[in-house]
Amino acid sequence: MKIKRICPTCGKEFETEQSRINDGRGKYCSRKCLYKSKEKNVIRKCEVCGKKFKTFPCKINQGNGKYCSWECYGESRKKKETTKCEFCEKEFKKPNPYRVKKGGGKYCSKECYSKAMENKIIKICEYCGKEFETYPSLINYGGGKYCSSECYGKSITGENSSFWKGGISFDPYCPKFNNRRKEAVRNFFGRKCIACGSDEVEFKARLPVHHIDHDKEQGCDGKPFNLVPLCIKCHGKELAHEEEFKIYINKTLREGFKWGIWNEEEYMNQVMYPED
Repeated sequence: MKIKRICPTCGKEFETEQSRINDGRGKYCSRKCLYKSKEKNVIRKCEVCGKKFKTFPCKINQGNGKYCSWECYGESRKKKETTKCEFCEKEFKKPNPYRVKKGGGKYCSKECYSKAMENKIIKICEYCGKEFETYPSLINYGGGKYCSSECYGKSITGENSSFWKGGISFDPYCPKFNNRRKEAVRNFFGRKCIACGSDEVEFKARLPVHHIDHDKEQGCDGKPFNLVPLCIKCHGKELAHEEEFKIYINKTLREGFKWGIWNEEEYMNQVMYPED
């Protein structure tokens, strides 16, 4: 049902639905008259440029109507904090705190960064003692210690490596630790990794056989074998977490192999004290 009303802006008579009136609408005959009614309301001063502009009361009630344009709104969103470029000393907007934490945000532009990088620093290689040039940025990130990748490689191998154990990797294995013995261990554990349960099908290769206590003389001079299969991933992790793996593997052997059927007597006969 439509009801006749008079537009408060232009005075024109128009019809509108009762439902619109119930919702608080249907006061104006058109949107044009609606906007004209709001133009009569408030004049404000832009908080950025100081220019006077018109706005709607509803916007002010919502916490808006502070800026005369989108450009001024954008300027208001920019941080006012500035910092100096370390190369040209020009002031520029302070960079993101995350960039500063990572050692960045020191230059106002890529040009200044490139020019600053041209000023190389002379350092002495920590491995061979040779003088070389490097960039300040590399030093800031903890680099610039070696004159070449060869010197870096030599600095982390052999006795300089964190995994160095006195050269035991060069010691020979017991002759009884052969392919037949490795296959027996793999078969006993169902050809699955004792740590994660991955099988050979996943890696498309035979599982490495690992000495739990790193004793290469196992099997000789009456010493029992203490062998388990480890996948490539777990075998690599074991180097950095030797003690944790040793405790975990020994606990698994005591409690039973969880990735398959476990028989302690067979383990003793086939793995630890195998028939030669």
